[in-house]
Amino acid sequence: MIAERMHSSLRDTAQITITTEADVTAATELRARLKQTFEVTYTDMLVHAAARALLRHPRMNSHLEGAEIVTQRADNVGIAAGRDG
Repeated sequence: MIAERMHSSLRDTAQITITTEADVTAATELRARLKQTFEVTYTDMLVHAAARALLRHPRMNSHLEGAEIVTQRADNVGIAAGRDG
């Protein structure tokens, strides 16, 4: 089901790539402090930031149905990952 929906998204939406640079010094320092207590990855930190952003900006967690913007009732962040084999 995930593969079907990812393929549908690829087929039915405009594909763009945006590139930017960011100073992640503060994030690197935060991760170093957090790692003293528990294992944390940059992916963990990005997912956490995305979830917080969705809570603050609920219209970003929406889709169009015809001409109407429909906001999702639940806030979920998913990650798709591939592997060799």
